[in-house]
Parts: sequence; structure tokens; C-alpha cells
Amino acid sequence: MKLFKNENGQGLVEYALLLVLVAVVVIGILALLGPQINIAFSKVIAALNGAGIYEYTISSPSITMTNLPGPNCRFTAAANVSITENGVPVSGSVNVTGSVSGIVNMTISGSVSGGSGSISGTRNVSGSCPGGGSATFLVGGAVATWSQ
Repeated sequence: MKLFKNENGQGLVEYALLLVLVAVVVIGILALLGPQINIAFSKVIAALNGAGIYEYTISSPSITMTNLPGPNCRFTAAANVSITENGVPVSGSVNVTGSVSGIVNMTISGSVSGGSGSISGTRNVSGSCPGGGSATFLVGGAVATWSQ
């Protein structure tokens, strides 16, 4: 004897549960691999925008965190950048932009003259400054990490 005679919606519920499980797995994978995916896409975009002409080197990446009045934090990111073309420092002045992701997401920019210079950026966010963290700097095709 059947306990329930009408079981028409049972298959639909099973499909819905399966779909939710797949969504949770995909979100988990993207959370783990998100920064690496961001770096890969940023390199492709930089190459398409002509950044592939030069070879970039990032040194001394840094982030300073300053508590502002109220529950606010100011991040200041900076790095030294050198640019070469076929191993020779680039002559003249080149405007450079890059990005920082991780502890904070922001754009950094500056000018490189005679093959070397520095770039920086500032971003204010709501909330107190964290005790530390790590970030990835991307300029042209070069990648550098900062951690505290």
C-alpha cells in the first residue's frame, strides 16, 4: 500500500536540490581561484591594450593602512616599476597604470621616465583597517605580491 498517492513534484524537488549543490560547488571554486583568474584576465587585457610591447618589473610593492575618523580606513599602495624594451631601459616618459587586488582592490598609476619610476594610488573604504593581509600588484605583465 502506498503512503502517498500523488508524487508528481518529487522529481522537480530533486532537480532543484541538485542545481543548488552544483551552484554551491561553482561558487566555492570561484572563491578559491578568483585571484588567479583575475591575474590571467588582466594579463590578457594588458597585452591587448599594447602593454605587451615592454617588459615590466615591479619592485618594493607596499601598502600602508591609516585609520581615518570614524570607522574608515585609507589604503595607499605604491611600487617601483622599471620598463625595458629588448633588455634596454625605455627612454622618455611612459604613463603607467596597474591594479592591486586582495586586501584592497584599487588602481595605481604614475609616470616612468628613463626606464624607471614609481606608481601609487589611494583608496578610502568604510570600516577599520585590518591587522594585515596580502595583495597582488599587476602592472603590464608583471606580478608582485605584498603581505603583512
